[in-house]
Amino acid sequence: MKLLPIGVADFQTIRKRDYIYVDKTKIIYNLFQIDSPYFLSRPRRFGKSLLVSTVKAILRGQRELFKGLWIDQSDYDWQPYPIIHLSLSSVRTDSVATANDALLSKVKDIAEAEGLLSIQEPTPELFFQALIKGLHTKYGQKPAILIDECDSPILSKITEPSLAAGIQDTLKFFYSVLKDMEKYRGFTFITGVTNFAQTSIFSGLNNLADLTLDREYANICGFTIDEFDTHFQDRLEESLEELKEFGELDQADTVVDLRKKILE
Repeated sequence: MKLLPIGVADFQTIRKRDYIYVDKTKIIYNLFQIDSPYFLSRPRRFGKSLLVSTVKAILRGQRELFKGLWIDQSDYDWQPYPIIHLSLSSVRTDSVATANDALLSKVKDIAEAEGLLSIQEPTPELFFQALIKGLHTKYGQKPAILIDECDSPILSKITEPSLAAGIQDTLKFFYSVLKDMEKYRGFTFITGVTNFAQTSIFSGLNNLADLTLDREYANICGFTIDEFDTHFQDRLEESLEELKEFGELDQADTVVDLRKKILE
């Protein structure tokens, strides 16, 4: 019985440790067919970070991690690309200044890891812009941009309207780089919790495709009922016996009864 990746949002870890993984690679493959930046809004703990991690592994050309998955049998070319991956869930937001410093630190870390030590821009947005250009020059390819939890710094201060508004302005300046760098950046995928992010902090990105309510991408995160039945049947059987033992279910209950209770 495969382990459940509880609290694990790194695709490489899930695959190397043989955790359960519900294959979303066919839907991800479809994303690559259109030259447009994407935005996806989903609630917390809904698989957004794992999705971004999976996209990152594909764009790195790590085909060995996808053995047995749909995309490994497709015509995807596995060309590796430079990547700028930013997760904003950990950005400090004590003040607008600390949020600025945190953003600057994140893009500096990527530049340092890539050996682009000559970039010395003083603000997050200018450094971000220089980083995109620098990676484009270094690799001769447009870098992919992956931004996870794009609105987290704002939401962390949602009960402090003045500070939240200041952080929102900071992010709007930062993300405006994506429009300015259109000819230098490649595949761009952004996730957030709230749909207001798409209209407020990305207002300059006129061609940003919002996947939030798109039927074609409805199942890109989370599990469908069919996926649940396919991947978790053995878990249901195990849980059934344990719940009976602790008196949470009647002795006459079956897996079908437990499934109904879970899905109600």
